[in-house]
Amino acid sequence: MTRTFKFRFQISRSIRYVMLMVFGPFVAIPLAFWVGTISFIPVIIAVLLPLVAGLVLTIKKGKGYDEIEMDDTGFNSLSFGRVDYADVTEVGAGPWWAQTKPSMRLTLRSGKKVTWLLVEKGSLYNSIEDAATFREFTEALSARLDLLHRTQRKRPPISQAAAMPGAEQETPAGQLRNLVKRNSTAAWPSLSAWPSAW
Repeated sequence: MTRTFKFRFQISRSIRYVMLMVFGPFVAIPLAFWVGTISFIPVIIAVLLPLVAGLVLTIKKGKGYDEIEMDDTGFNSLSFGRVDYADVTEVGAGPWWAQTKPSMRLTLRSGKKVTWLLVEKGSLYNSIEDAATFREFTEALSARLDLLHRTQRKRPPISQAAAMPGAEQETPAGQLRNLVKRNSTAAWPSLSAWPSAW
């Protein structure tokens, strides 16, 4: 039985263009002074050009679309290719700079990282419906990984980051269950929960 999920997301590699926005002016201003252009207009251009270029590239290159078809042994992704459930060694919320709900990063045995960045309330890169579809995908993936690890009765290799002394080592299925639980909780406490907190 196959299931198909279609959604838009932000491509995590687009962060490099944000770096252009941040560090570009710091390179451009000294370069303008070194060339000997100390007038106001070239300095403003040296500052604005990396900011505008970085913003345009972040928006243009950051938009991604994925169509995922799940089957019994893995899934085919339009953006990332074939991923077998048995190849998933770690599941996390995404890179440190973008741990928005319901984002997810899968680490595969090959070391490849498969990352989808989404915002629950919708953003320039995804709609609210895309986030709901992605949440359905994470729940279906969680069920598949649970089934796989129950039938295998063994734990896959744990990444070195998760294998710290005293840390409980868990399967990717357990990591994804925790991520699904994290994504299903409200971002802000509801108003009905506030009086009990006082």
